[in-house]
Amino acid sequence: VVVDNFNSVRKNAEGDVSLLTEEQQAWIKTQQMAAKMKPKIKLFPPRNKLGKLAFEWVVNDHKKKQLFEAFIMSCIVLNTIVMAMSYFGQGQHYETALENINYVFAGIFTIEAIIKILGLKVHYFYDNWNVFDFAIVVGTIIGIILLLAANVGLGSVTTLVRTFRVGRILRLIQGAKSLRRLFNTLILTLPGLSNISCLLFLLI
Repeated sequence: VVVDNFNSVRKNAEGDVSLLTEEQQAWIKTQQMAAKMKPKIKLFPPRNKLGKLAFEWVVNDHKKKQLFEAFIMSCIVLNTIVMAMSYFGQGQHYETALENINYVFAGIFTIEAIIKILGLKVHYFYDNWNVFDFAIVVGTIIGIILLLAANVGLGSVTTLVRTFRVGRILRLIQGAKSLRRLFNTLILTLPGLSNISCLLFLLI
């Protein structure tokens, strides 16, 4: 019945039929326009010296900003490689070394968030990627505190910490234009995917 109705609708629409509602189509058009326009907020450096220095590295100086971002992206790749180096039956010293290296990377990403907050102040939280970074940093710190200080059993807490560490890989999308384009395309297809999923659920 579903297939026959779909075919009849497509025939009446002369082959041009969309699985999106009018509201969903309007949302997609709005997202496409926003992606093309890319409006930017005019930022001003903080008054204190530390904030001005952070502002130079994060916003103002193009070369320093590129070096800063390249360093962070390199740390994300290296951290991913370190996480992939663990294996079943590994020795205690090897496991401890990997954990210590992961703690170093967690410290680097925490310092990065602090520098950006010092330089951007409230505007730091206006960017969705910054909010994503901040959530990962906070989640990682909470997980490490639970593991070290609170003496909570490993299991779920270890899984939580690893989940936040793996989440940093998504930061690479921000640095690569081709990945960012694919990611934006995926977001635009979410309404259609949800509709198709509901249709498949109905069939099942």
